[in-house]
Amino acid sequence: MVIFVLVVASGATILDAFILFQFGLRQAHRSAGSGCTSADQLTSASVSTRYGSAVSNLWNLQSADGSIVLCYTSETGMNSSVSFSNVKVQGPPQNFVGYPEVGYGNNVEGDSFGPQSTMVSFPMTILSLSQLNPWSNTTFVVKSLTAGSIDIGYDLWIKGSVGGPSVSADYEVMILFYVPGPCTSYSAATYQFTDTVYIDSAPKLETWTVCVAAAGTHARLAGFTLTGPSEIDAGSVALRPMDFIQSVEARVNNRSLSNYYVEGFEFGTEFWSSSANQAVFQWSLSHWSIGSEGHVVSVVG
Repeated sequence: MVIFVLVVASGATILDAFILFQFGLRQAHRSAGSGCTSADQLTSASVSTRYGSAVSNLWNLQSADGSIVLCYTSETGMNSSVSFSNVKVQGPPQNFVGYPEVGYGNNVEGDSFGPQSTMVSFPMTILSLSQLNPWSNTTFVVKSLTAGSIDIGYDLWIKGSVGGPSVSADYEVMILFYVPGPCTSYSAATYQFTDTVYIDSAPKLETWTVCVAAAGTHARLAGFTLTGPSEIDAGSVALRPMDFIQSVEARVNNRSLSNYYVEGFEFGTEFWSSSANQAVFQWSLSHWSIGSEGHVVSVVG
């Protein structure tokens, strides 16, 4: 049985205040009433949040005993608890179960996650995204990991056309902060990528191992797995997603993707079961904002 409980939050982080001060930005908030929803079947379920929605996204689960619980409160944001046993997946890759997440914009099929701010709206061409060049700031924590494995971070779909299934010329770009090991989920390492990100409001130069492979869709996967000096399982992290997309343009695609589209931004925990077919963990996302010169959109918090 799968249960979902969600109530919307409000708030902002120190880094958002810095962005607002630095660029003189406006902050977009959308009022949303408190509410709860539940599901008692192992299928994807969603609920509208401040912008976009939180979804279960158990895309590769065939059957299991247990539940997944997602909660929103005004004090803590989203809290997620996953407890599955006797997990059976539909098929490869490996034994991935799903990617519980918050989505803003559209998913890989071009379906909307829900309302968006007019300040930042997807789908958007890579050219437009590069001109906007927003910061994306999340505050999260992996509270416990008892069984199975997880990663946590962004999932971006870059496609030649909007809507419909992905094709071999499309890209799935994952930017991961907490992983069981470089390229564990994908393939052999392709190259190293360094970028300055803000961790708890302090700038740090971090290195990702970039792994390129076929994934669970027809799109080509470019997985950025953080290898140091930090491995971030808790804290506030701000980065510019366009830095990572430009790396894919230069090092993987070897040509411009300016006419391609980004369907949306997604942030969540991809997880897979243990050898005993169990997955038990907890995590929370207390804040997520997207900002550039002119505005900050509060997706969560």
